[in-house]
Amino acid sequence: MDPVDLPSAQDACARQLRKVRQIGGDPAFEVKAEVRLMLGVEDDAAVRTLLAASRAQGIEEALSRQRARALAIELSHPAGTLAWWLQQPKSNIGDGTPDDNVLQAVAEKLRSYPSEREEPLEVQLLEVLRGFLGSFPRDEQKQMLLSLLADGMRTARRPDHAEAVQAIAEQHSTSPLAGVRAALDGAE
Repeated sequence: MDPVDLPSAQDACARQLRKVRQIGGDPAFEVKAEVRLMLGVEDDAAVRTLLAASRAQGIEEALSRQRARALAIELSHPAGTLAWWLQQPKSNIGDGTPDDNVLQAVAEKLRSYPSEREEPLEVQLLEVLRGFLGSFPRDEQKQMLLSLLADGMRTARRPDHAEAVQAIAEQHSTSPLAGVRAALDGAE
C-alpha cells in the first residue's frame, strides 16, 4: 500500500482482520483480531511534506493553465490580439500596427485550436467549487458552506484536510462573533 494513502491501508487491514477465524482443536477456538496501523513520526512528516509539495505544484499548474486559457480566449478576437500587441514593450505605433488580416489570422488560429486534453477531475471540481462559493454573496453563507465541507472531510476520515478548511474559514471570517469565538477557543 502507498504510505500517502494510509486510510486505504487501514481499511485493507480491517477487512482482512474483520473475519472470524477458527483455530482447530477440541474444542475449537474463534479468534478475532484488530490492528492499529500508523506511520512513524518521520515517515508521517515525509508524507505530509510530499503531499504539500504535490498540492502546491498542482495549484501552480492549474493557475498556469487558467492564465494560458484566459489569454487564448482574449486573443481569439482580433481586437484582443491588437490590444495585446500594443501592450508589448517593443511595440511602436509609429512603426504601424499589424494588418487587419494578420490580426484576423492570429485570432482565427487561436479559436481553432482544440484544448490539448480534458482538465483533470481535481481542476474541473475546483472550477465548480469556485463558482459555487462565489454564488453566495454573504460571508456568513460561505462560512456555513466551509463548515459543512470540513464536517464532510472529518466524516471521510480526513482530519488534516478538515483542519485546513477550518483554518481558511477562520482566517477569512469577518463575522463579529469571530473574535469572541477565537477568544473562547483560546480559553479552553
